[in-house]
Amino acid sequence: QYFYNVDSLQAYSEKTNVELIPGLFPIGWSEGILFHDPDIAEGIPTTCTYYIEGDTGRLIGDARVALPNGNFENASNGRFPGWNWYDPTIFVDSNTVHSGRYSARVTNFSDTTPNGRFIKMLPCNPHSGYHMSAWVKTQGFSGEFNLLAIGFHGASSRTLTFTAFSVPTTTNGWQQCNVIFNTLGYDSLYVYCGVWSGQSGTIWMDDFQIEDAGMTNLLRRASDLPTVTKSNNSTNYKEGRDYAMLVDSVMEKNQGSYPWHPSPGFKVLPGSGIQNGDTMQVHFIRPNPVVNDATGDGSTMVCVSEDTLYNILHDQMALVDAQYHSNKYFMSHDEIREMNWDSACQSRKLSPAQLLADNVRKCDSVMHEVHPGAEVFDWSDMFDTLHNAHNNYYLVNGDL
Repeated sequence: QYFYNVDSLQAYSEKTNVELIPGLFPIGWSEGILFHDPDIAEGIPTTCTYYIEGDTGRLIGDARVALPNGNFENASNGRFPGWNWYDPTIFVDSNTVHSGRYSARVTNFSDTTPNGRFIKMLPCNPHSGYHMSAWVKTQGFSGEFNLLAIGFHGASSRTLTFTAFSVPTTTNGWQQCNVIFNTLGYDSLYVYCGVWSGQSGTIWMDDFQIEDAGMTNLLRRASDLPTVTKSNNSTNYKEGRDYAMLVDSVMEKNQGSYPWHPSPGFKVLPGSGIQNGDTMQVHFIRPNPVVNDATGDGSTMVCVSEDTLYNILHDQMALVDAQYHSNKYFMSHDEIREMNWDSACQSRKLSPAQLLADNVRKCDSVMHEVHPGAEVFDWSDMFDTLHNAHNNYYLVNGDL
């Protein structure tokens, strides 16, 4: 079907005298590459903990990372206790609920009170992964609903979630919003649930929760296979001998998308050195999509240091060039929001700017190998210091 459409498009471009310049190599929005190999996404190092019982791991989250009243069932005298702060546009509602007796109703927006947010500060462990979610319902609502996590360590802080939830003005029932994030090197969090820039109408919120994300969207590749150690012990255990293969089969079948879904399990094998009663840690890498939709999926980057990437790009360039025979091609180095976390990147000891420059040179080389003499274009944003080429852009580890 794609090739048929190329023929139709080329015929139309000739008829209307419109030049076609094919776009390739979506390094910033990499779903078209990750469709071929979802495991070569850029991955952030993550650790999760399991307690072994009945030869099966039970996921243990950090007990400190828990919301005091996320289901809003603790309501007293029209107030919700337990939060560091919530805005005066938030009211207790017992008529419209997702579950239980109460929900939080956000309304009466004005120029001086445009927000309706619950805020809580939580201690956390660095390099841990969490799933944050909430249920919302709207009626004539105009504004932005968001789930936000900000990491802190001393005077240092960084935004950890980037969402773009599409919340209808009036929903048909309740809608769940999800986001997965990593604490990076931070040891405390501010978590937010609520409305920014509210203008009109009403939104209800219920069942706001945060939980350990386990091994959801675990990546497997030679440079970063998952490892298992006993808690507070550096001994490595062997996959296939001590425990069953760790793989997220749901992610592998999603063809380059990474929405929230339940974590795969941890299973101890007969004769293992792991015993019931042991506490085990799994160390792995996971992609962190940004500009998330309500499922937790979003823009996901490919790892620019994986050789498999360039084999895929060569194949794509050859296929496209065989169809278009164009003398001009457009590269898509645009909004590259995650880079320089996994072993493939870290082992090179290069800055994100150097990693990106190397990738551009390799992409340009692939294009000219397939089509010598082609004129090559690219977006400017990742190379402009007044745009995205700066330190800690989104979840890029270092300076672009």
